Amino acid sequence: MPLTPPDRRRNVMTITQQGRQRLRGLDKLLAAVQDDLLAPLTKSEREQFIDLLTRVLDHQLEKASHR
Repeated sequence: MPLTPPDRRRNVMTITQQGRQRLRGLDKLLAAVQDDLLAPLTKSEREQFIDLLTRVLDHQLEKASHR
């Protein structure tokens, strides 16, 4: 991890080709698990469910940032 010249407190990281391949594999696995988990829901219901979960998560993150 090289140090950045303007701010030596910060490190810049890059992902390797192997890391990119691993990430693509994990993305495929995640998509398959989500498809299985959400199989009973229609496309519209899936979108609504994910939107609601995102709102709950955003609210919790906002609360945590004020502690």
